[in-house]
Amino acid sequence: NSGDMARRLHTAIKDVAGAILDSGHPVAKWPVMAQIATANAEALQHYVLGDEATLVSGQVALKEYEQAVILDPSFVLARFRMAELYCRQGGQRQCYDLLTIAGQQESRLPHLERLRLSLDFAALGGDPAAQRRCLAKLLAAFPRDTAARNELALLLSLSSDPAAAVQVVQQGLDLDPEDFSLLNQMVYSTAMAGDNVAWRKASDRYIELHPSDHNALDTRGETLYLLGNNEEALSTFRKLLEVDPGFSG
Repeated sequence: NSGDMARRLHTAIKDVAGAILDSGHPVAKWPVMAQIATANAEALQHYVLGDEATLVSGQVALKEYEQAVILDPSFVLARFRMAELYCRQGGQRQCYDLLTIAGQQESRLPHLERLRLSLDFAALGGDPAAQRRCLAKLLAAFPRDTAARNELALLLSLSSDPAAAVQVVQQGLDLDPEDFSLLNQMVYSTAMAGDNVAWRKASDRYIELHPSDHNALDTRGETLYLLGNNEEALSTFRKLLEVDPGFSG
């Protein structure tokens, strides 16, 4: 937990360094590993609290990351997390400024975040072609980054290359055949490709593999609605509301 993380920071880094570094390297080299994060235990505690709060409250997460940066102004990873939160919340100016600062110390970011840095700049610049290139590069390094895979599939569909979108999603399903978000994306991708048989098959599979996930029915209804099949869409939504009357979608 966050308390243990802060308390054990220095010991943990020394232990990991001792396990992976050549025994001939001086022990004095171990703090280099802390440069990706921070050697300030209190700053790290706020960072971990920020991570824990991200899915619950973006504002709380921002405050924790801000406190981490106040305690350690060189904590680039915390600045990067703040930037992405601002982007999600519509604070484009703050996002750009923080990304620019992070970019000046890019070497202190982990590999995934370095790849996301370029992607975030492309998104801020409204350049979908650059976004697609950045996402393809990211997936080459992290093929199980499902969020990035779904984002690339959507961009490909919107760029009039729906066949490539379907292929991108299928590559993800080859790795994780029951991933609910990929199954969901396959319904939309095949529908946008104009393959009526394929999207219905994809929808059936999503419902079959995740019968308790009511979003599977919602996705089917929405796809029918978007394709202009209003009567079947209404029937699907009514069925969804029968099994889950409080479903907000």
